[in-house]
Amino acid sequence: MGCSSSKAEARKSLRSTIATAKKELGHGEQMLRFTRWSQEDERRIGAQSTAGIEFHYGLSGKKLQRKSNQDRGLAVYPFNGQHDEGLFCVFDGHGHGGEMLADFCNREIQGLLQTELLEVTTGVAGDDAIEWYLRRQIMALDEKIGRHDTLGHVGEDAGCTCTVVYLRKNTCWVASAGDSRAVVGTRTPRGVQSTDLSRDHTPDNPEEYGRIRDMGGQILIAPDGAQRLAIPNRRNSRGVANSRCIGDFRYRPYGHIATPEVRQFELEMGDEDADASESRDAFLIIASDGIWQMIGSQQVRCLVDPPSQHSTVPRVCALHSLTQL
Repeated sequence: MGCSSSKAEARKSLRSTIATAKKELGHGEQMLRFTRWSQEDERRIGAQSTAGIEFHYGLSGKKLQRKSNQDRGLAVYPFNGQHDEGLFCVFDGHGHGGEMLADFCNREIQGLLQTELLEVTTGVAGDDAIEWYLRRQIMALDEKIGRHDTLGHVGEDAGCTCTVVYLRKNTCWVASAGDSRAVVGTRTPRGVQSTDLSRDHTPDNPEEYGRIRDMGGQILIAPDGAQRLAIPNRRNSRGVANSRCIGDFRYRPYGHIATPEVRQFELEMGDEDADASESRDAFLIIASDGIWQMIGSQQVRCLVDPPSQHSTVPRVCALHSLTQL
């Protein structure tokens, strides 16, 4: 009886904390922040959004409950005032209050990266510093949440994935922690092919599993067959699906980390009117697992670049959240 009462009080306290945090942070339901500068840029950069609240309906058509969409996205082009630079991000919250962590990251990331990446743009630092800047500032987001009076409490059992793509000329840096994925679509003479630019950080990844095992974490098998990181000997623990992300501080002693994996790629942008026999990278897709759990990287390219629309597809379709699906 005492245990049940204690759990009820803990849930009530967490709800109160989340309500307070939403007031302090001016939390809204905007799902995608998008900045654009000209009609020419609109042709090259596409982004769509819906409201962050989804209603569930019964057979009679009556609204039963509402669910907060925990995904957030950001597209900034030009970035740092440069037309050959762009910043594109997706944050996918999970757990009670996870949308607030995603919203916080979405608001903060541009400011954290802008000053440091400007040093590269102006020649103060070299391109070799970009990987370090991306890793440091993503981890800074995690640290800021941990120190926050209210978000730090929410982040004990909630978190958000982080996928940040920074484009500079033809070079692409992808920093990711979690299972939100970045994919590039390459148009070839045999059609469009998709290539993953990031890896999903889940407990079934051998490298991630090894770290969890070495640090004493437990792996649970969910009813759908997915592996989840859990705290050993903790009853009724559902665990977490990601082995890396921002937040989820309670799982840190057991192999969960916020350190992003940073990868660098050279893109073959080419020209839209180039010879069809030449391969060129045509678009980027950055999306949360809500997309990737339903369709694979090869399938989703057909939604962004259907065969009948080759002539009208933008040169780079960045941060197309596909929320209209």
